[in-house]
Amino acid sequence: MGQSEPPISAHSAINETQRKVLLAGAVIAAVALLFPPWSHSGGSFGGFSFILSPPRTAPHINSSLLFLELVGLALIVWFLFVAARNVTAKVIGKRAMAFIISSVILAIFLFGWFVWPKSYTETAGVRAQRFTGTRYVWSLKKGWITEAEKKDDDVAEAKPVLEDLNQIFIEDKEGEADHVVISNPTHWNLAYSDTKITVEYYRQKSGRNVLLKIGESELQIAPGLNDIFLPDARTFVGSEPLLEKIKITAGVANGIGSETLQVSLVPPFLFERQRTCRTQNIQTQNDPEDPYLVTTTSKVICRV
Repeated sequence: MGQSEPPISAHSAINETQRKVLLAGAVIAAVALLFPPWSHSGGSFGGFSFILSPPRTAPHINSSLLFLELVGLALIVWFLFVAARNVTAKVIGKRAMAFIISSVILAIFLFGWFVWPKSYTETAGVRAQRFTGTRYVWSLKKGWITEAEKKDDDVAEAKPVLEDLNQIFIEDKEGEADHVVISNPTHWNLAYSDTKITVEYYRQKSGRNVLLKIGESELQIAPGLNDIFLPDARTFVGSEPLLEKIKITAGVANGIGSETLQVSLVPPFLFERQRTCRTQNIQTQNDPEDPYLVTTTSKVICRV
């Protein structure tokens, strides 16, 4: 009766080359999990980054690509592990190199076909070339053009409009401190959401200007006369002489006519004027039969 051979332990069944294959696979898998692929909100590829520091523009892990990475790694490790069982290190080296090269080529093909189908990324209406980083924006006249080309087109289109808007002026050469009348003799409307007025109030004292307040608000400058109320001016009645520095900026002009036209103002439209304000006493005779019955009122009158 023959003696049975002793069972081979799991440890003795794995040679040194197989251990190195498993160790290398574990290290690569850990790196793949620590630096996973990310994707933009639209699903396009957003690059690789540390798992605790995701890209700002691509906050979602691309689980499909991560799954393909781990499956591909598992197949490669399995093939190398099996191949290293009964062959010499020289033979395994040649086979492994051929298999790795084939796997890399296949991975690149699958990556380009499924994960990176576009040569650009698109965020908030702006396309960026993946390889060059050149940014493109949409133009109604030319389609997708670079940001530099779009800026040149905007400057050329805005130039005659800005020259037209330079006709805007303050209508009242003399008026109350809390009102200013802006005359717009053009056919361009400066819309409320894209137009801002900034008024700086100064008190003139001892030959220098002391800043009192800066007030900002949105407004609309329509064709014709525009009576603009300056509420902060009432706060400084009596702080005279008062100086008002008025600045109006606008980024978009809308054409008024048979066809609505919107033009981006590059550079933005800028209107700057200043007014000097002083208190003026006005006497009013209440009773024609009593010349001594006179009422005196005070107003702060500003002059351009």
